[in-house]
Amino acid sequence: DNKTTQFRHVQQLTYSLIEWRSQILSGTLPKDELAELKKKVTAKIDYGNRILGLDLVVRDDNGNILDPDETSTISLFKAHETASKRIDERIQEEKSLQQNLELRGQPIFNTTHTYSLYVNFKNFVCNIGEDAELLMSLYDPDLSKFISENYLVRWGSNGMPKEIEKLNNLQAVFTDLSSSDLIRPKISLVCQIVRVGHMELKDGKKHTCGLRRPFGVAVMDITDIIHGKVDDEEKQHFIPFQQIAMETYIRQRQLIMSPLITSHVIGENEPLTSVFNKVIAAKEVNHKGQGLWVSLKLLPGDLAQVQKDFSHLVDRSTAVARKMGFPEIILPGDVRNDIYVTLVQGEFDKGKKKTPKNVEVTMSVHDEDG
Repeated sequence: DNKTTQFRHVQQLTYSLIEWRSQILSGTLPKDELAELKKKVTAKIDYGNRILGLDLVVRDDNGNILDPDETSTISLFKAHETASKRIDERIQEEKSLQQNLELRGQPIFNTTHTYSLYVNFKNFVCNIGEDAELLMSLYDPDLSKFISENYLVRWGSNGMPKEIEKLNNLQAVFTDLSSSDLIRPKISLVCQIVRVGHMELKDGKKHTCGLRRPFGVAVMDITDIIHGKVDDEEKQHFIPFQQIAMETYIRQRQLIMSPLITSHVIGENEPLTSVFNKVIAAKEVNHKGQGLWVSLKLLPGDLAQVQKDFSHLVDRSTAVARKMGFPEIILPGDVRNDIYVTLVQGEFDKGKKKTPKNVEVTMSVHDEDG
């Protein structure tokens, strides 16, 4: 048991060193933060050497190894004594922290109250033939509701981002996740694919271009990532695309069978959440290689903290999708004046027409004076 505990301890130390090394190599840290991070790295290395029973390396105030040929014996002794004392204090702090956490029955990760989910959008493959909008958000299937704002990716008909300068740099961070969000029984990453073009795929009429039409859904269960059971930011996850309905078949208010969701029936007038839940419940998906690739990583801290601690991942160009509502801890200066309106479904009188007519909905906000 002691060997296993020590192995896991050293493993965590190694992960921290790899993380910090990436930050140093990113070249994005200011000079003062870089110097501070180097001190943390050397302190972590010295601490790891001690618990492994290896030799102690003496360093100067900047973390550089002292040269015995240029440093006096007395100076080396004092530096060795100071370093040894500092490491002993660190070991005692670690033991005290571990004991307190064991008494509470909480893992170390839970000492943080706010978390962020980093999403790196790698690629999207789908035979649409027109431009598309991809709306990515976090979804609780048990409560049938979204818990975050959308991250929007505009995808061109040529299979590339509409904003070509964002090629290989489509990243977002879902912020303000609380400790209660991390213990949700299930949580999914949902991507809604909206086709932007003609009313029908085969419609060549120019006056119908630029219309937004729901096309499909891609869903990934990210519960293990949110719970901290999976932590590999380099791994690319494939999320299969599921076309929710053949648009040419939606003509009458009747239930239709989606060709890509075996034994799952989708109705024309079904609420959107019902569609998502049926897609989530689908065991097998005939995706034919269509879908999107993403990499994910759960980061401890709010937006400001992850920008500081994970600057090699989250920078000023990273899109931010905030949690619906307010974070668990509201900081001074954090102003939120948002109202969210989602058009779930609607019923309209088609009048004397035999087929349903298209409807455009316009919404606006007015004060008491209109």
